[in-house]
Amino acid sequence: MPDRSVETVAASRAGPSRRRPALRLWHIPLALLVLAVACVLLLRWRWQHEFRQRIEAIAAQGYPVTPAELDAWYKWPESGGNAADYILDAASCYIELPSSESSQLGCLLGPRRGRLPSTEPLPDAAKRILTAHVQANARAIELALQAGKVEVSRWPIDLSDGFETITPDLAWPRKLGYLLCHQAILRAEEQDTAGATEALEAAFGVTRSLRAEPVFISQLIRFAVNARMLRAVERVLCRSRPNGAELRRLQRAVHAADDPDALVRALVGARCMNLELFQRPESIERELLETSDGLPPPVALEMYKDVGLAAREGVLFLDLMTECIDAVQSSAPGRYEAGRLLQAQLPPTRKGYVLLPRLSNIGHLVLLEADASACLRTALAALGVQRYWLAHGELPSDLADFVPDFLDSVPDDPFDGRPLRYKRLDDGFCVYSVGRDRSDDGGKEQPVSGGSKPGDTHDLVFTVRPRHLPPAAENRPQSGPKEGLGGEIPGKVSNLCDDGTSYCI
Repeated sequence: MPDRSVETVAASRAGPSRRRPALRLWHIPLALLVLAVACVLLLRWRWQHEFRQRIEAIAAQGYPVTPAELDAWYKWPESGGNAADYILDAASCYIELPSSESSQLGCLLGPRRGRLPSTEPLPDAAKRILTAHVQANARAIELALQAGKVEVSRWPIDLSDGFETITPDLAWPRKLGYLLCHQAILRAEEQDTAGATEALEAAFGVTRSLRAEPVFISQLIRFAVNARMLRAVERVLCRSRPNGAELRRLQRAVHAADDPDALVRALVGARCMNLELFQRPESIERELLETSDGLPPPVALEMYKDVGLAAREGVLFLDLMTECIDAVQSSAPGRYEAGRLLQAQLPPTRKGYVLLPRLSNIGHLVLLEADASACLRTALAALGVQRYWLAHGELPSDLADFVPDFLDSVPDDPFDGRPLRYKRLDDGFCVYSVGRDRSDDGGKEQPVSGGSKPGDTHDLVFTVRPRHLPPAAENRPQSGPKEGLGGEIPGKVSNLCDDGTSYCI
């Protein structure tokens, strides 16, 4: 029989037996919790790291990434005058129209629906109000005319305040721009084409004061005011007969108003200003956001930021804005494509995102800029057609006919990149863009009054039906050097002859 004492001694020498611990049920959720925390921490680090990388890449390109940098990026004029100072001086002299009388002038520059056709004379009541309004604001007009001649401008706003930036003076480019347009309309009715041209030049100059401001609301005002100014240009061409030099001056003013760099600056400013929304969403005042519907309380937003979800949205936002800035600078339809991209990626409601829907209006504003650019380009081409008509006594058969004598090239349509369309009419002509639907409707205009049905489409049209047809071959170009606008459209304006004594192009 085996000796049990020997076995006992051997077992004691081997030490205590090792038992495998039993797996408890609570170990599983604990392990899952630890794994989940590790994943959240890893994702948090990744999102915040990518967000910082995007910001550093933007800064490396020389663009501002803080409100203070944005304010420094919006530079003060180095020398000479500041158009904003003249505008504010004019504002101090401005006399407001009573609302009852102001509404009667809405038919002149308002939307096409309800607007007085450019070929029709001013109603007596509107003319009386217009005359009194212009006379009462003679000093404001004088200062506004000076402002329009100053090329550089910097409005006295402090962008370093970020979301809390106050822009109290933005109403004045609109009010003074409309005042100058009213002056131009009145002068055209009196056949004072020199006065009408001077007023329109100054009107575009007043809105030019907003061109460098990297704030979207400023650019939105500029788009809207420029669109109404084009209605005044259309009326001046229909109700009076500017000479070649005056048409050339108007062409230069319209050309300078179509500035794609202004949209780039606005996008850069929006990208910079909205970084705060992703860096400290809990401290942003809700009334400063485009919409605060459904926005969680500040405590929840702070937790949202702490786990990295705000940074995750910030990465997507910066990628979208950078892509749109590149698209705007790439080609003629780039602005339209940028607006469509932003509208698709920044809808008012987007599942899984809290902060991005608060910025949904950016895409809409970019599309409005594309509309404004298309309208400016149609006016630019129409002025070239009018110059050709004045010089040759007949309309061109195609827009290419006035290149390069009256314009360096036919402007491209911002919506499809093709040259703008042109159509001769029985009593004039029109130049048009296909608009957002990219459908060529043959120059079909939006109805002046009711009658359109859902689904009806129209083009963006600039129509000229002159009250006085240009006489045959008036101011026919003589032999000698020819000068166009210079550069691409839009581009740099060359030195144009402004005197009315000769017809030099």
